[in-house]
Amino acid sequence: MLGHYYQAQFCPNEYGTVVADEWVRAGANRPGIQVDRWQVTPSSLESIVLLQSNSAIGIGSGCLSLLPGQKPWLLSSFVASFKAAAAKRINLWRNQPGQPVWQCGYQGQIIPNSTRLTQMRARLGQSVS
Repeated sequence: MLGHYYQAQFCPNEYGTVVADEWVRAGANRPGIQVDRWQVTPSSLESIVLLQSNSAIGIGSGCLSLLPGQKPWLLSSFVASFKAAAAKRINLWRNQPGQPVWQCGYQGQIIPNSTRLTQMRARLGQSVS
């Protein structure tokens, strides 16, 4: 839906371009959120999002204190507002207002340490071969 790969390079279509544009815009406009490495794929958006806490707590120190399966409100509202903005623009392009664009929810994962963060950043920076 968002583009295709050609010679190991992702080529976004108009919807993929909207998703990329809205992701950058969403990250720039949300206090407490820092969008790190990210990529659009043919069927999804993959990203590392850093949540800034009020105290200076490092990676892997349990700064979120979440119950198992619980997602932080800041991240949930960030993703929801991004998805709404991107869906609105995509539906205007398709001339299909109000039609679903995204699946419900998102897949989140707490990055436990700087080693894992480096690995995930490297994976997001790789091309498909």
